[in-house]
Formats: sequence, C-alpha cells, structure tokens
Amino acid sequence: MSMTSTAWVIDTSSLIALHRRSNISSDKQQKIFENLSKLVEDEQLYFPKQIVKELERQEGKEDPVYLWAKKNEVKACSMTPTLDSPHIQAVLNHPQVSTVIDTEKVTDSDEADPYILAMALALRDSKRFRLVTVITQETKDMPNKLSLNSACGLLELVSLPILPFLRQQSLIS
Repeated sequence: MSMTSTAWVIDTSSLIALHRRSNISSDKQQKIFENLSKLVEDEQLYFPKQIVKELERQEGKEDPVYLWAKKNEVKACSMTPTLDSPHIQAVLNHPQVSTVIDTEKVTDSDEADPYILAMALALRDSKRFRLVTVITQETKDMPNKLSLNSACGLLELVSLPILPFLRQQSLIS
C-alpha cells in the first residue's frame, strides 16, 4: 500500500462554520461540499460517526451540512474507532487529553472529540499517510475542558481551522 500525502479528519465545528460563513455564497458552499465529497471518495477526508449525530442534534435533519455528512457517512466514517480500541483508550487515559470531553454537556450520545482524536491517531499509525491533520475551529481552552486544538498538540497531531484548509485545497481564494 502506497503512502498518500495527507488525511484530514474534520470536526463538527468546522463543518458548521463553513456553512454559516456569511461571505461564502450558497452556490460556492455547494461547490465546496461537492469537493469535500470528492476528498471523502478519494479516502483523504474522514470524520467519526459521532459527527453525524452531533450535526443531527445541533442542526437538524433538514440542514444541508447534516445531509452532506449523512450522504458521506459510510466512507468517511469507515475508520471510526470503537470504545475499546487502543486509540480511544490512549485519548481517554491521557491525563490532559481526556479533558477534551465536556463533562458539563448533557447528551445521550458520545461526544465526537475523543473519536476525532482517536481516528487521527489510527490514520497516522496506519502509515498510509505522510501527514494527518485535524480540521477544527475549537481553540479555546476552558478551566475544565481542553480544546480539540490543544489536545491535538499534546498528541503531536497537526490542527488547522477550516479556512486555511479550504485555501490549501484551492477551494477558496
């Protein structure tokens, strides 16, 4: 198996930020989401199944971002780790990274953040990619919750917000 350049693991916050950005027209957004689907098809863009649940809960079943994620779920979520996987355990057992889970959030479904990190670790360990990057808008650490960006740093994963990612992919100028 040959090594390709980069795998991307995208967070709910970046998908929502892309959709809500007022200076990107809906036509342009549609084109961007088509290109993101191509990255999913080419096995370069991933997200865990918990992202689909978060989008459904936060945005609703009629939201275009939820519909995009649902349409790409099978392929994009193919590397979603299970709770007993070594990568999830590495995240949950890390003294600082484990605080990426928001203990004050009340929900009946798993938070996506630990799964995003575990997926990125699994992709990195697969040696299929030269680089694995997490796309997230989440950069603010709180007293009892570590941001996804900080957790990436502690795990030696690259983290990038959505706009630089879109520029790097030549999807916006």
